[in-house]
Amino acid sequence: MNDSAAVRDVKRVRAFDLAIDESSLSNANASTASETAATVVFNRTGANTTHEVYVYAPIDGSAAAAIATATNGTNATERCRLDAVDGDRLPIGLTAGTIGDTPCPGIWPSDLRGETDAYDIEFENTDGTDTEMTATALTTMDPVGPLADGSTPAVYDATLRLRYRTADLQFDTTVRVAPGEPNE
Repeated sequence: MNDSAAVRDVKRVRAFDLAIDESSLSNANASTASETAATVVFNRTGANTTHEVYVYAPIDGSAAAAIATATNGTNATERCRLDAVDGDRLPIGLTAGTIGDTPCPGIWPSDLRGETDAYDIEFENTDGTDTEMTATALTTMDPVGPLADGSTPAVYDATLRLRYRTADLQFDTTVRVAPGEPNE
């Protein structure tokens, strides 16, 4: 992934995960994270607010990885640390609030839960990191940069209302929603 990756006009997100090669994390702490740490930026242009999530290797060597968050790029606060990474990849569940299998509360911006205004998801300081991102997002625009190659239109939300009342009929059907299904 590189710094040109972005998802624009996001309405809702679920299952937003990162996987970062531990060896490519930059050394930092909460106060220097904005300069070098791999960063996910939630840019709420309508509210003129950004929320940053920084992922880095603690400069003091006390842990394998750490996550800090900030609002508008100031007053970054470390949320959690992970002592050891199982394998080479550091899994981060942004929406789940986890680093590895360890809970990490506060990494998903609370004001994005139920957000009605669209926002952008951007990446900074990721040029030197081996990072993969997966998410299910409802957006009005196609992703740009390297994310454009890996996006697939999909159903984000569906409401099915089936109702038939009778004492004499047994009804059984399969409802499928999958890429390539007919639009009938």
